[in-house]
Amino acid sequence: MAAKRPQNSSWKQRPAYRPLSQMAGRKPPRQVAQPSITDPWNSDPAYQNKIAQGQASRDMTKLGLATKQSQAEQAAGFQLKKNADGSYTADESAFASNPYTRAAMMKSAYDTQARRTMNSSAARGQLYSGAMDRAVQSDADAYTAQRSKAIQDMTALLADIGQGQAQADQSFNDMQSNEQLAAIERASKNVDASQFPASTQLRSPKRYQYLINQLLKTAPASKQRAQAIKSLIRQRNAAQEQLNG
Repeated sequence: MAAKRPQNSSWKQRPAYRPLSQMAGRKPPRQVAQPSITDPWNSDPAYQNKIAQGQASRDMTKLGLATKQSQAEQAAGFQLKKNADGSYTADESAFASNPYTRAAMMKSAYDTQARRTMNSSAARGQLYSGAMDRAVQSDADAYTAQRSKAIQDMTALLADIGQGQAQADQSFNDMQSNEQLAAIERASKNVDASQFPASTQLRSPKRYQYLINQLLKTAPASKQRAQAIKSLIRQRNAAQEQLNG
């Protein structure tokens, strides 16, 4: 015999479904925007996130390189100024008040050596002799060689920094091109098959041709668009070869 439920029990049977009256006012499920083939790059959240991350990485790299250049210039005590003939001149005006830069210490060492040469020549009675002139010239040549070496070192460093900046830009551009192609691929999956009724296969030649036409009509002319179209043409031709057997 089944046990009877107590009459004073607060237990109530849960309804199998919720009445519509109780669901009124509830927010509808959040709709996720789908990438559009008419704007495959700017309407794709995944693409936007990747580009934002790539830009941040590129900017951090270039900021680090700029900081490295600034620190090197402060330590050297000069900035390079390019001359009309392509050579460089060391401009020390920005760091003239710092006596501990490489340029300042080289100049201080040269001045000290020049005084020693002068005093030594005077002590030997050679103040106006050819021997003193040769010693003075030797000191000047040594100082000039040191400055030339400092300029060469800075020139090489700036070349490396410039190469690093170019690589950062190129890496970002390559990543952007790859992500644009990925955005096109994601958007193409939402394309209405009626646009190419001869074949509803995902990788049909007509589908790739449709994507090419859309890019030509909607995307601004750029290196990235050209790369994307070249990639789609290769995929279209490969799909056509498969159909031809």
